[in-house]
Amino acid sequence: MKKLLLLFAVFVTVNLHAQTINVGTATELQTALNGNYSCINLVGTSYTGEFTIPTTLLAKSKTIIINGNGAAIYGGFYRNAPDQTTALNTMNQYSATFRDLRLFKGSSRNGCGIYWASTYGLNCDNVRVEGKDSAIVCRFALKSIINNCFSVNCKRIGFLYDKGDWVGASNSNSQSNCSIFNSCRVFNADSAEYAFGIIAASECSMNTCISEGGSPKIHVLFDGTNSTVVKEFYARTVHVESIASIAAFKVSIREGVIFLGNIYAQYGQVLVDATSQAGYPNIYLDQCTWKPSGTTLKSTGGCRWYINGGTAGIDWTTTTTWSGGKLPAVLVQDRMTASGIERKTFVNGVAK
Repeated sequence: MKKLLLLFAVFVTVNLHAQTINVGTATELQTALNGNYSCINLVGTSYTGEFTIPTTLLAKSKTIIINGNGAAIYGGFYRNAPDQTTALNTMNQYSATFRDLRLFKGSSRNGCGIYWASTYGLNCDNVRVEGKDSAIVCRFALKSIINNCFSVNCKRIGFLYDKGDWVGASNSNSQSNCSIFNSCRVFNADSAEYAFGIIAASECSMNTCISEGGSPKIHVLFDGTNSTVVKEFYARTVHVESIASIAAFKVSIREGVIFLGNIYAQYGQVLVDATSQAGYPNIYLDQCTWKPSGTTLKSTGGCRWYINGGTAGIDWTTTTTWSGGKLPAVLVQDRMTASGIERKTFVNGVAK
């Protein structure tokens, strides 16, 4: 009997302090988000509500894992920052993981599927967002990853890493540096603003992503906002399968590096529109193997372009390739031919 009582006491103690909970209703979900749980398992089929996540997470692990198990959310998840002091000194130490969720338009507002302000290490994995204003919006989200996620017919934006938009935030103190889009797909609504966005963040990358469906204004937007601490953006193996009204890739940076490798646009359009916000940024277009009729490049300001490799016969140095017939300030192209590597160099439109 004493052994049984001891076992019962241990069982009760463990459960009193357990940090994992199963939730079956929207009320239970919101209560769990406000509690000290580090892992919340959704065991219902659907939940309706705009769920808020507090600035301070109570779990000892300082992280929260939301296992959707394929559940449908008619609404979204929101974590807002009141000001930069709170975002930096309180909120940034906490992280979250969202996995295996489906999010749809809720009853009260269209909003975001997930809106997350201030974190170090947000992880969204296998999340599908349909028909909302924007799919996943992250602000001041350092070292975060959006992996194997889907945005379908969202009106404005698919996936976004951005700086803070609260009191005291700027383009140098609330950035989403070192964050990643990996193996994601956006099926655009017509006239959407962009599929993937990175704003005022450095050392960010996207890998093996697809933007298709309707025709957005921009497929991939990178905007350094003239920040002196934004220096790099990398995109590899990105497929663009509809025509953007402005550009497939619109990139703007101050004295930094833009690297676009193995990018593919199925239809002719402005493939890359690059702008120098100050100084002489380097634009690298590497191993681009497809140039459908009507494909152009656009360069504004002191951009220095280096175009390397690609399919034999593709030449990016003709004036018809460049918007307005104007080559960039510096253009160097290396391509493989039957005779070996052929290099062409132009400075202010003049061959050297």
